[in-house]
Amino acid sequence: MDFRLLGDLSGSVNIVVPLNLTGQVEILAQGLTFHLESSIEKGKNGSAKVTSLSCLATIRDVTVTNHNGGLFGLAVSVFKQGVSDNVRHMLQTIICKKVRKYIDEDANEKLAEAQTSSKLGDALETNALKMISVGGDEKSRIDVASIFDSSLASKFFIDFRLKEHPICHENTVELASWGEISYMGQGDTPFGPVDASWPGKSPFKANVVDSVTSKDSMIELVVSDFLPNSLLYHAYVQRFIKVLLTPRTKGVASFLRTTCEGSFCISDLAPQLAEQYPNSTVELAMSATRAPAVLFSEKNGGTISISMGGLVVVFAVNGNHRRQVIVVDLDVVADARLSIQGHNVSGSVELRKFELKRRTGTVDISDAEIDDIALLVSQLAENLLNGLLVNGMPLPLPHVLRIKDSHINVLSRRMHIQVDVDVDERRLSKLASQTFFKTPQFSDVNLSKFRETIVISGSL
Repeated sequence: MDFRLLGDLSGSVNIVVPLNLTGQVEILAQGLTFHLESSIEKGKNGSAKVTSLSCLATIRDVTVTNHNGGLFGLAVSVFKQGVSDNVRHMLQTIICKKVRKYIDEDANEKLAEAQTSSKLGDALETNALKMISVGGDEKSRIDVASIFDSSLASKFFIDFRLKEHPICHENTVELASWGEISYMGQGDTPFGPVDASWPGKSPFKANVVDSVTSKDSMIELVVSDFLPNSLLYHAYVQRFIKVLLTPRTKGVASFLRTTCEGSFCISDLAPQLAEQYPNSTVELAMSATRAPAVLFSEKNGGTISISMGGLVVVFAVNGNHRRQVIVVDLDVVADARLSIQGHNVSGSVELRKFELKRRTGTVDISDAEIDDIALLVSQLAENLLNGLLVNGMPLPLPHVLRIKDSHINVLSRRMHIQVDVDVDERRLSKLASQTFFKTPQFSDVNLSKFRETIVISGSL
């Protein structure tokens, strides 16, 4: 690498006789080679800590030229080779000193200040849950995000702290983070990951290689099913796993009526509602009765199984009168298969089990009718979920990265993600300058002093 320094001179030096420093100095350094060895470890707060071990900077040739320098410029011309050699040695020393100081002090200060946890909402794209249609027209589009408690995004934090020291290999580095999602970042999940090993290194499968591609990728992630299960456990404990559908929920107003008026409504599933509560609206409240569980497995080429139990309460509302009319138990088991297409995660869902059992209520519905309702609702729910996944949900990637190629493999208790990316160098440079190089070591004032110091010291 070559670089050039330009600067104005002022002051005076004593070389046999006193000489005033005037004019401009130009330093051309050619053939810079730089070798730095450093180590990375887990810091006290779980963030990464980098330490410089050795540094060697070599410059092949330096040329110092003084423009409009008067007698001092003449002296520089006479002793040009000696001055250039002195400046070359000094530059080599200063470069390593500055870089090592930046790494050992400034960079680690930045790393220590970096967030080791983040709000779940900040870690995901805001448009990950899209408006989806269950009936084909614009009026039947449901805002899925509005169904769930908004506190899930603001009060749950994902833990990015390193759980062990990074492991460095040739051209690669392995980082292991906790990946726990908990309420207000408090942790205390009563279970941990079963297996978060790399493919082919599972401690539970001796001499067995996982069925994944052997292709080397730029970025590889192993995500344990501990991550979603920790979220679901704490969401259940904090009573956040609940859904309330009312006529005010966008996209379901026409469905939540006991009188259908030519459109499909809940009374088509349970005509008894129309008989006992005509011209009323309906509210559906669902809450979990146990913490939902997610299981990653290799069956059928990679499957994500989700199990959930809940309670569904149906209310009939007429004016200011709101009455509980039926309570049913809900038991659901679903299998999902995912793939990455471009920047989106897409896939399909199959409901393997969807059972409703009547617990109590004022509406007389037989078990056979409940089974028919369960069948219809399961089909609607499956269509709704597949409608959400058919076009995919965007991956929450930094804007400096563009996906070239990607692959997902669902393994036993973990998911292996491989990604090749292009880097937007202009955006990355801008981000780096804003994040790392706004420090005293790289300020314009200090760089000016740095250039001036080089020139004056090299002239003595």
